[in-house]
Amino acid sequence: MQDTEQITDQLVADIDHIVRQGRDEADHILGILADSARSTNRNQRVAAGVVLASLALGVGLLLYRQSRRRPLAAKLQGSLPGAIRDLPDELRTLARKARR
Repeated sequence: MQDTEQITDQLVADIDHIVRQGRDEADHILGILADSARSTNRNQRVAAGVVLASLALGVGLLLYRQSRRRPLAAKLQGSLPGAIRDLPDELRTLARKARR
């Protein structure tokens, strides 16, 4: 019984150590990013502006394409071969001829 408690305590200690290492690494990375953001280097600010502008453009294009979706009927007709797609027109022509 004591062995399982020791194993459990060791596992908890190992997990705690891993979590602390992960937090330290995340704090280190966030510190680097914060320093970079505070940097007065013009090239970095220009690059950040270009990246943000391109992201905004990409999101805008995605939203534009989503709003212009074709209806399901148009998609289905577009996927059919030409002979089958033109069939309703041919049937209408034949029906008009039959009425005469």
